[in-house]
Amino acid sequence: MRKLRRTLPSLNCLYVVEAVFRHLSFTKAAEELGISQPAVSKSIRQVEQALGVPLFVRQHRGLLPTSEGAILADQIQVSMEGIDKIVRNLVAKSGGQKIKINVSSSFMSMWLVRRITRYKELHPAVRLEISENQGDLDPQTLSTIDFSTRIGDGNWNDVRAWPLSRERLLALASPEYLKKHPQCRHIKTLQQANLLHATETKRSRMGWNQWFEAVGIPYSSAPDVLFSDHHSAIQAALTSQGVTLGWQHLVGDHLREGSLVHVTGAVVETEQHVYLVSPRSRTLSHHHEMFRDWVIEQFEQDETLPSDICLFPSPARLGD
Repeated sequence: MRKLRRTLPSLNCLYVVEAVFRHLSFTKAAEELGISQPAVSKSIRQVEQALGVPLFVRQHRGLLPTSEGAILADQIQVSMEGIDKIVRNLVAKSGGQKIKINVSSSFMSMWLVRRITRYKELHPAVRLEISENQGDLDPQTLSTIDFSTRIGDGNWNDVRAWPLSRERLLALASPEYLKKHPQCRHIKTLQQANLLHATETKRSRMGWNQWFEAVGIPYSSAPDVLFSDHHSAIQAALTSQGVTLGWQHLVGDHLREGSLVHVTGAVVETEQHVYLVSPRSRTLSHHHEMFRDWVIEQFEQDETLPSDICLFPSPARLGD
């Protein structure tokens, strides 16, 4: 094992070689492993340089494994299957590796749920226990979980915090609604559209009146539709009911898929960040640290703003 560590840049590279061999695609291997395509390409290049032989032949229509690459990948698969069987038996005897996560219903449905399968493919032995909250966690509940999320400055005495994203709020509508209501495209006429409002009793949320104030436009409309939570307003926008406000870190998937469109180009941004947090009283095991690093990496890959935007700084707190 020591000799192998001196030969290869990282044992993680073996996972990459095996995934690329199965998919014959850097892009598909990256999607499975939850890393970027350039990271996959770099890992393969490092292994090839360390071994002194090519593992794959790059062709116009894809990849083909060399004879050396096929031999290595076959042996990796056999070894991993054996190790996986042993690990599963040990985990079953020990009661399993668990990660307890408590997040808002919006974060759960719009971010976490969409990525659970991807995470479980990487870590099948880890059991995820996920619950949702409707506001800041009380000390008793906080002490029972491993991870949650918060928005703020990161200076908290009860938790350790890792920044995930800047706090940004966008105006969003479905492509169908935008086509029927072109006034949504312009910030000065946006109030002529059906603005979807959300208010929550246990969590502070920025509303349309504060959002328009931040972008320098007087707000004069009264709520036509008022939801009791942010997630319901997003769902209404997805079904072309009107225009809603959305946090960038939660609606990024909808923007990339095209199910929601960023209208007006205005983005309100505060000095605060979205954080992944863990109780200071909690001792993080290796599988906890791997989950933390995976979440951070996912946000680093997704941290992109729509093109042609105009940022409006706001001293106000947008939400939790």
